[in-house]
Amino acid sequence: MSDIGLIIESLYHAAGRVDEVTELIHRAQGELDALRERMRRVLADSQSPDVARAHQISAATVEHLTTALMALMTAGQEARHRASTL
Repeated sequence: MSDIGLIIESLYHAAGRVDEVTELIHRAQGELDALRERMRRVLADSQSPDVARAHQISAATVEHLTTALMALMTAGQEARHRASTL
């Protein structure tokens, strides 16, 4: 296999791994969203600062997961594009 062929194969392999990590993050994001909804229902009547802080932390975590998810999806697309244009 030529050097270009090896590079193309490596890019597609990397894109596949990115897809796997993306799926894991997507699942974690869904699970965290479900947890936040359950917390909201159970603790809706609580005025405790700890409850508010837990909601803030989980919301920030969802935002970080979304950012990571978008970055990984872009990286996978870029790897596939580069592989297909070599």
